[in-house]
Amino acid sequence: MKKTDTFTKILAYVLLGALVVYMAAWLWRSTHNSVVTAPVTAVTVSDSVQADGIAVRQEELLTSDRTYVSVQAQDGQAVASGSTLALAMDSEAALERMNHIAELKLEISSLETLIAGVTSSADVTAKDESVRSAVLELTAATARGEIADVEGAALDLSSLVFKTDASTDSQTRLAQLKSELAGYSDTSSGASALKADAAGVFSRTADGYEGVTPKELENLTVSGLAALKEKKSPVDANVYGKLITDTKWYFAAVIDETHAKRLAAGQTAYLEFSRYYSDKIAAKVVSISAAENGSCAVVFSTERALSDTLSMRTAAADIVFSETDGLRVPLKAVHVDENGKTYVYCVTAQQAEKKFVNVLTTGDDYYLVSVDTDADALREGNTVIVSGKDIYKGKVIES
Repeated sequence: MKKTDTFTKILAYVLLGALVVYMAAWLWRSTHNSVVTAPVTAVTVSDSVQADGIAVRQEELLTSDRTYVSVQAQDGQAVASGSTLALAMDSEAALERMNHIAELKLEISSLETLIAGVTSSADVTAKDESVRSAVLELTAATARGEIADVEGAALDLSSLVFKTDASTDSQTRLAQLKSELAGYSDTSSGASALKADAAGVFSRTADGYEGVTPKELENLTVSGLAALKEKKSPVDANVYGKLITDTKWYFAAVIDETHAKRLAAGQTAYLEFSRYYSDKIAAKVVSISAAENGSCAVVFSTERALSDTLSMRTAAADIVFSETDGLRVPLKAVHVDENGKTYVYCVTAQQAEKKFVNVLTTGDDYYLVSVDTDADALREGNTVIVSGKDIYKGKVIES
């Protein structure tokens, strides 16, 4: 019995020793040979400043002295002078009738889109793009609080997602809807047409700032802009929308004097309203005020994205001075040789490869380096070595 216990203890000590040796070797390898890598990504770095301001347009409120109004025009729709914007009536039943007719027309349009079907690979590609656009439209309408547009955008998205070849059920439903719509033979019975007095862009939303006009932006000061932001009036109950009668609109904002000096009247600047519009908007600098307490009032004008920004009034904009395209690499991945040249080590075919880079700018935790056309230059998708022991050109890097 004692012999057996002695053998067991010896075996246990041997196994423990082997484990200790293995762990020591593993720790040594992990601390001396481990390599941290990161992918190289292409990015655009903006030199910009955020400014709070107000959008100003030439707007006319639309009113009706009748209690019930069914709006016919769509938000952001360009309308001609004399075109019908809404129908006014005297009873709630008549209003419900008109709204139901509008719903029928919307569903018929969506079903007709659905029945059109997908007939080719090109159609499939086009459908994918349409779905992406519909998702962005629905998201933007929801974020902006444009409830009137949400239903239409949702139906458009549904028709695209579920678009297939024409089916008997869809055809039958479409026929039923058209038959129901035809039953409303006199859609304007008892209703008065409310027409546009001038050409413009229609919007359902009134926010009380319609009284602020572009003329009030002349010789605008910082204190004057603050006063304009407070110039909000109650919206009367008889207002059913508004008409923007000039395609040129303005954005007036306060920025610090240092950044204002980088702008000049007549210069083209770029504005980003990320909550409302997905792209930059080119705008002309109309005026820059004298500084007040280190800040200046700057007025921009543009004729772009009017329909997309109708719900925007007081908002924050990024004023983009410049943009730089390049490759993003971690700070620790960039080294300097004895000649002052900057370089990185990339992992190529499990070996360290030295590549020289030109640093454009520095971020919080990265360098932005230029994109080079040379065959051996750093490329998007390359893997750079961020840290490791004794890294040199040609060293084998274990995965």
